[in-house]
Amino acid sequence: TQHGHTMVSIGNTQFPKLAHWCIKQRHLAKRGQLDDDRYRRLHGLKFVWELKEGIWEQHFQELILYKAQYGGCNVPALWVENVALANWVQDLRRRRQDGVRSGVKDASTLTQVQERRLVQVGFEWEPKCAMWEDNFKALE
Repeated sequence: TQHGHTMVSIGNTQFPKLAHWCIKQRHLAKRGQLDDDRYRRLHGLKFVWELKEGIWEQHFQELILYKAQYGGCNVPALWVENVALANWVQDLRRRRQDGVRSGVKDASTLTQVQERRLVQVGFEWEPKCAMWEDNFKALE
C-alpha cells in the first residue's frame, strides 16, 4: 500500500505487471485456489477483492469529505475540483431515477446497504426538489 490503496487494475499503466498480478490473485480467490496464507496476507493489506466495491467506497468517502467541507452532499454536476466524484453523484441519481421509472433494477443498481449509507449521510436524490422545499420553508 505504498500508494495508499490496493485498487490496482488492468488499466493501471504505471504498474502493468502489478496490475496483472493483482487480477490473477482476484481470479484465484474467486475460484477458491488462492493459498490461505496468501489470502490472509493480502486481506491484511485491505486488498480490494472487488474493484467495483472499492471504487464505490472511495467515492463514498470523498462524498463524506465534501459534506464536511461544504455542509451537504449536493456535489455540483460540473464540479471541476473532483470531476470523478461529480460524475459518480450524477450517475447515482440517474441510475436510481431510471430504476424507478422502469421498475426494473439492473446489475449496476445500488445495494440496500449502499443506499442506506447514502441516506444516512444526507444524500439528496432529487436536489432540485430539496432546494424548492428549502426555499418554500424560508418563505413561511
